[in-house]
Formats: sequence, structure tokens, C-alpha cells
Amino acid sequence: MKIGVLRGQEKSFPETLIERINQKSQQQKLGITAEFAMLEGVRMAEPSGYRVLVDRISHEVPFFRAYLKNAMLNGAEVINDPFWWSADEKFFNYALAAKIGIPVPRTVLVPHFAHPPNTTSDSMRNMVYPINWEKIFNYVGFPAFLKPHSGGGWKHVYKVNNPEEFFKAYHQSGDLAMVLQEGIAFTEYYRCYTVGRQKVRIMWYDPSKPYLGGQYGADEGSINPALRDRITFRQLNLLDATLPFSEPFQLIFCRNVMIYFDRPTQDELVERLSRRLVPGGYLLVGHSESLTHLRHALRPIRPAVYQKPFGS
Repeated sequence: MKIGVLRGQEKSFPETLIERINQKSQQQKLGITAEFAMLEGVRMAEPSGYRVLVDRISHEVPFFRAYLKNAMLNGAEVINDPFWWSADEKFFNYALAAKIGIPVPRTVLVPHFAHPPNTTSDSMRNMVYPINWEKIFNYVGFPAFLKPHSGGGWKHVYKVNNPEEFFKAYHQSGDLAMVLQEGIAFTEYYRCYTVGRQKVRIMWYDPSKPYLGGQYGADEGSINPALRDRITFRQLNLLDATLPFSEPFQLIFCRNVMIYFDRPTQDELVERLSRRLVPGGYLLVGHSESLTHLRHALRPIRPAVYQKPFGS
């Protein structure tokens, strides 16, 4: 089996990952080889030659993202899922989290400073002008963070402490759609990495440090026990009629699973998961999946996002 790695600017993790995989494969005679995937022209609908691809850069390079989607179509497993990138919009994620009761800093979507490409003033006739900035500032408060409504990599992120600093940063945002978000002085910050829904790594993270500059800590033992005790990881059989949960959920992720089931099993699974949602709860499926042709009472919110109606 071959594993391919797509790397970006980082210079430690990709090399170490390849070295470690090849080392363990040789020691345990697993027959696995890892290498950097080297690309040129990509033919559509043809296999990539890799069973697994580890992606560290496609969020920055559309060519790599298209390559990975084509590879998945032809049987490769990709970490991280390039289809989810298309749905990973920060402002919607904040709103979704707030709807299901997760505390989220006060956030406002603000209009583009400059016109997006191929638009004019006529394209903005639905916008109120002038904008009541004082109303927005009073709601969000200072300090606050001005950042793109989607995307990642800590690009175009500004900490602003007053209106003057806000407008200075806002004028640098160009045609990006931005959000202004309340600044929270956090005491605990972690990222959780999962492989194959079985292997989980919880890592301390410091976003105040430079990007790719020591943001991650290796000491799992520093995790607040009160937080750790609220997290449970377990395997379960989705086809088991009696799922081992006593309380309903506000949010269920079931992504890129149903595509492997036949139509009757998909109907049964969606019905089973729907029963496990609270009224108003959300079911998120993979972007390559759709509930359009299945029997269910969920309300589509946007691609891959469905809500259980209130009162049901």
C-alpha cells in the first residue's frame, strides 16, 4: 500500500510523518510505503496510485484540492476531506454552534470594504449606507478580532482595541467578507485530531504564537481534567437498532458514511439518527451525500446540513 503526502510551508511534520510510517512498516513488515506525492497534469477519473493521501496544503492551492477530489472519486482515502473545505465557513459555523447552545463570542458579519470582482455600486443596492458602526461596536465590544468569514491559516486576522484600530484594519481587508468577533481571554485552548474515528489526539494549542511557530504543545497531561471528563470516544455500529445513548443530541456528524450503504439502509439510518436529535437539532452529512431521495422529516438548511423541525 502506498501513502502520499501533500505538503505546504511546514518543514517538520511531513518529513517526520513519512519517516515514521516507513520505519514502522519496515519493523513490522506491513508492506506500506509513504512518500511525497509529485504531480503534473492530472487525468480525470483515473486512480491516483495511492491508497491514502495526507493533505497539508489543498486549502491554499485549488489545483491540489481538485486533484484530491478526483483521487477520492477513484477510491483513495484523503486526510483531510477536501469536500468539507467547501462547507467550512466560519460565520455559518459560529451561527450553527450558537443555535445548538454552544457559547460563542458575539459576532457580526460586516460588508466588504472594496467591491468584489466584477461588481459595481449597483450590485450593492441592497446594502444600507452609511453603516451604523457604533451599533456594531456596542454589540461586539472591544477588544475584538476582525477576520475573514471563511478560510484559515491565520491570514488577514487583526486584533483591534478601539474603533480607530478597527477602521485601519478594515481598510486593509480589500474585497474580503469579514466578521468582527468579541475578543475572549481564554484559559484553555485545545485542538482535537481524529484518525479513522478511533485514534484521537487532544493537543494543547496557543494561537497567540506565530503560525507554524510552536503553537502546539506535546503535554497531554496539562489538559484540564474537568474538560477531559466531558469527552467520550467510542466505537458503535450504526446499523444497531439500539444505539447506546440515553440522551438526545443537539448535533450529529455522520459524514461520508452513508455512501457505502444501499438505499434501504440509508433510509433506516437517517430515521434512526433523526430520533436521536432534539427538536431543532442538526444532522451534518458529507458533501458527496444527499438526503434528497431518502424518506425523512428533516429540513435542509444548506448543502449537507439538515435540521429536525421544532415540535417534532
